[in-house]
Amino acid sequence: MNILKPRAAMFFHDRMGDQCDSAAYLIHTPAQRHNCDASPHLSFDDELQPSSVVFPIVKDLSTLQYITTILRGSPLAPIKLVADLGGPLIWLDCASGFVSSSRRVIPHQSIQCSRAGVGAPRDLGAKACDVFPENGKTGLAKRGVLVEDTIALRSTDGSKSDPLITTVDRFLFSYAPALLLQGLAGGARGMSGLGRGPKRQSLTLKQPSLFIYTPLMGSSQDYSINVKSMKIGGNKLPLDVVGATKLSAIVPYTTTESSIYATFTEAYKSAAASRNMTTVVPVAPFGIRFSSRGVDESLLPVIDLVLQSEMVKWRIHGSNSMVRVSQRVMCSGFLDGGPGLTNSIL
Repeated sequence: MNILKPRAAMFFHDRMGDQCDSAAYLIHTPAQRHNCDASPHLSFDDELQPSSVVFPIVKDLSTLQYITTILRGSPLAPIKLVADLGGPLIWLDCASGFVSSSRRVIPHQSIQCSRAGVGAPRDLGAKACDVFPENGKTGLAKRGVLVEDTIALRSTDGSKSDPLITTVDRFLFSYAPALLLQGLAGGARGMSGLGRGPKRQSLTLKQPSLFIYTPLMGSSQDYSINVKSMKIGGNKLPLDVVGATKLSAIVPYTTTESSIYATFTEAYKSAAASRNMTTVVPVAPFGIRFSSRGVDESLLPVIDLVLQSEMVKWRIHGSNSMVRVSQRVMCSGFLDGGPGLTNSIL
């Protein structure tokens, strides 16, 4: 499901910003000395010891993708990337023409290469480390090479209101063919993979005056949570098991398996009718469409995703589950993903 749609702020030991067209990723990172065998994850000099790295993001309105800008190379130059919550690493278009004096291709037989996950070495003089970056939007993966270079990010040590600029030397990322840019927002030159590491095992939902934790499922790079049941307007939906719910910054709307969607649609329409909401003819891709005339959005049905117990739930306030398509019409942001959807909810 789209992680920036619900109004609850979220923390993956990475905190999500407010749910609007611009927000920020905050990645809480242990301070550690950077060394030559570092993995692709962030690390910092002991002197700096930032507690978080901040990725400001904005929504591209044509693709509904979230864009972040980082500085990289020597000299430092800005580059726009599409945020991919489940991506294993940052990858950039190798045909951009940018030349950095601090860039170094990682050799195949190296600790960095073994930690990144590789394929067979290519017949290059440097025997470059092959990786296979993937476009999280299209699912296309192509052979690329692992490189290291300098990047600069905003960071905070928790004592200052304004983030600082932290420079990270020898940061690992992938160069990829320009073909992988297909389907990405205009101006983006790659993707910023923020996939979970082995120590990232829980997600925090921020409720008023309360923090609630739920465990993450599986061992992949993706962020998935176990949704036991759903409620609309406080009424539990007659679903046996909802199951794995994958969180995504790439999929623009919450997508559910067909049987779940059918039950959800019937219950939501019933709750909306009790609030005197009028349905209108749906238009793809939306299956539930309402007239917004005279509707108090603060009274729209609340959707609860119930997690490990009735006390632990992710609440999606009514107005934040809707997509306003015109001044007169709004649609439910829940879509039918078909019977073969890998995750019950995406």
